[in-house]
Amino acid sequence: MLEFSPWSKKANERCLEKYSNGQFSCLDIELGGDCNYHCAYCDSPDRQKTCSIQIHELEIFAQTGRFDWVYVCGLGEPTFNGNYDRFISILKLCKKYGMRCSTFSNLSKLNDELISFIKCGVLHILFKYDSNSINMAETLYGTRKIKEQLSNIKKIKDYVRIENGMTNLAASIVPTRLNKHEISIIVEECFSAGIFPLLGELEPSGKGQTNYENLRLNKGELLGIKEDIDRICGGRYVIPTCPAVISGIHLSYDSKVAVDEFSGMSCHWFWLKEPHTKTLLHFDSSISVETVENTIINYRDNQLMHVKAYYESDDNVGLVFGGCGGNVNDIFRQFLDSHRGGGNNGLS
Repeated sequence: MLEFSPWSKKANERCLEKYSNGQFSCLDIELGGDCNYHCAYCDSPDRQKTCSIQIHELEIFAQTGRFDWVYVCGLGEPTFNGNYDRFISILKLCKKYGMRCSTFSNLSKLNDELISFIKCGVLHILFKYDSNSINMAETLYGTRKIKEQLSNIKKIKDYVRIENGMTNLAASIVPTRLNKHEISIIVEECFSAGIFPLLGELEPSGKGQTNYENLRLNKGELLGIKEDIDRICGGRYVIPTCPAVISGIHLSYDSKVAVDEFSGMSCHWFWLKEPHTKTLLHFDSSISVETVENTIINYRDNQLMHVKAYYESDDNVGLVFGGCGGNVNDIFRQFLDSHRGGGNNGLS
């Protein structure tokens, strides 16, 4: 079964093993609000924020040699406007310190500079791909430049790199009432091109909240899509867990170390509901990486019994695909197992 290298079982197990020993191995970076799309299921008001993260702050983490991945995720298109130069600086930092970078992108820009980072194995891309239809894609993505984007999707197939069953490219696919008949076609196209199809359920946030009832598919429809994908891939299709959810240190657009308020985990979008974040500290050069790690772990320790109770309840069942970080049940199980391995929580 094809895997997306940054979210592969091997990458996740390595990160969880480090985390069980109290060490984080991923950075989860939010670039801020600049984006040239206004998607029907996205377009959060938070996208009006501008990134203030300084590269020298990130280098404090990088120069420790302990971080394997940088996940540029969340708010903001990394290749657009003011984000581009900062994103290139992050890629250069990764190359300098032997890290790899995974980013979500709508592929609004695919130039020679970005391609060079793909070719050398630094940059791995999870790109938006919800429709082959120009009219439908324009409706979903909220842009009139959809021909350019679809052209870039065709172009990027030339840069697929597959090693040991793991690929450097994945397609983010959100099934809705508008594109549900295209999903199987897109998934087949991805597999044939060596691109991992990463399906996620519609998030009721931003415009997704406004349009939720008009766009969402019910569980039966999603299960039907899941069966089609199982057939196409010749086995059981499983949504991988993004390692940054558990093993990542999340830096918000304004250089604050933030966590999901309930669980203390680094990513909160897998909840598929409006997230509530908690700022633990403002990171600058006077704060050590160890202080950041200990602050996050201490917060998680305090929340752990609540997480365990939620995991054992029936409140988190019923999702077919899950959110952008993976399946909720899998994430909580891995979190509890790895945190228990660190000996910090006293769970039996």
